[in-house]
Amino acid sequence: MRQDFVIVGSGISGMTAALLLSRQGFKVTLVEKFQLASPTMRGFSRQDVYFDTGLHYTGSFAPGEILDVYFRYLGLEGIVRTPFDPHCFDRVRYPAETLEFQLPVGYERIRDKLCDNFPRETKAIHTYLDDVRENFDSSPFLNLKRKVSVDDLGSSASTVTLRSYLDNLTNDDLLKSVLSVHALLYGVPPQEIAFSDHAKIAGSYYQSVHGIEGGGLSVVKAFEAALERSEVAIHFGNGAKQVQLTPAGKICGLILDNNEVIETDQIISTIHPAKLLDLVPDGTFRPTYSRRLRELVDTPSAYMLFGISEKPLQIIERSNLFVCPETDVDNFFHPNRLPEQGPWYIASTKQKNNEKRGIVVIAPGSIQDVASWKSSKLGKRPIEYREHKEKRLDHMRTSLLKHVPELESVRFIEGATPLTLRDYMHTPTGSLYGVRHTVNQFNPAPATRISGLLLAGQSIVAPGLLGAIISAFLTCGFIIGHNKLRKELRECN
Repeated sequence: MRQDFVIVGSGISGMTAALLLSRQGFKVTLVEKFQLASPTMRGFSRQDVYFDTGLHYTGSFAPGEILDVYFRYLGLEGIVRTPFDPHCFDRVRYPAETLEFQLPVGYERIRDKLCDNFPRETKAIHTYLDDVRENFDSSPFLNLKRKVSVDDLGSSASTVTLRSYLDNLTNDDLLKSVLSVHALLYGVPPQEIAFSDHAKIAGSYYQSVHGIEGGGLSVVKAFEAALERSEVAIHFGNGAKQVQLTPAGKICGLILDNNEVIETDQIISTIHPAKLLDLVPDGTFRPTYSRRLRELVDTPSAYMLFGISEKPLQIIERSNLFVCPETDVDNFFHPNRLPEQGPWYIASTKQKNNEKRGIVVIAPGSIQDVASWKSSKLGKRPIEYREHKEKRLDHMRTSLLKHVPELESVRFIEGATPLTLRDYMHTPTGSLYGVRHTVNQFNPAPATRISGLLLAGQSIVAPGLLGAIISAFLTCGFIIGHNKLRKELRECN
């Protein structure tokens, strides 16, 4: 049966786009390379313990806030929010300084806490938080009271980086570090991210912070149920092979890996933009556009440790921990940084009706560190790779425990490398957050020169759960109408 739209990739953007289009009456098919939807977001279980690989907390999810509105509009049911510690949703530890800072939930609480910690920087703190809130509220995709303009539909025009903004605001390096530590949540160093983009991401956490009962798997299951109710067809374990074009260059179908053809004249690709070149015949795009896609700089990859705690650990109960071996956050993004050097991001997932916790530790990693085995596949890695992986993760664990002795009782049972992330996330470098959004890199827009071929995903707009959802709304707005979508969203609020 001919489909109005085929969507490539069943991550959050792909599933969101499918729901948006199906509720407007379009026939939609979702194509996914893996056997399950959203493999990264859904996490995994070992020894009856769940590990959340894609969702450690959410911002702006209190009742009536923007993520809550998006979820309700999409018809996602059964998602139970769990508030983080209102006095400390994030801890930031500096072992070299023997200091630890606690970030509470809410602008006023954060303001008061930071002013207590940095009494000489009261003016800078007030200015920073006011500017974050102003930039957050200026986005029509975060604030439904704002009108959409043409300027809102492109990438950020701001060239003021977070680093330059903070350098002009204060001379206190420790305060600058605390205010920029959330760069680790979007994968771009302060010297490259626009302050306005930082504000739109960090501002969501300043507004409210929640976990979700059952973690990312609960979100995926809610999407799956909504897709089933919407009668969206899904092809699992059969990825996209090539966009089929007529002699005139118009889309007429999508060829799958098994050579099955889905007839359609409209496709939304949510995969990594560089992978798009594999889907279209050579010469489809202009050489300059193809080169731009190939040269896009990704966010960093990572090494990850997964451990089991037999009981709750106070330091990461309803709170996450950043461990920073130094204050200059820009240094954390050096391509040759090893996982044992830190920084480390540590989160805990609560087990339903169970005292056990699934502990996830994330540290910097580069695909170059495992490049010798780049041709290997999941489950079929050679013994040399497994030895390298074990060595790296063992050094990472040893170094981590020196700075976070509270994790001594955790039994680490599994790990991941940049190759693992590359294969699960289907990105060239195993990047955590897709393509970097920087002041110097011009990321692709939703529309391409092929009529009917659109792009979505965290590489297009912003990373994370909220960024991926907004990307789908932006892309589908070109089809459905931005004003129509926003009117329906406001009515849902």
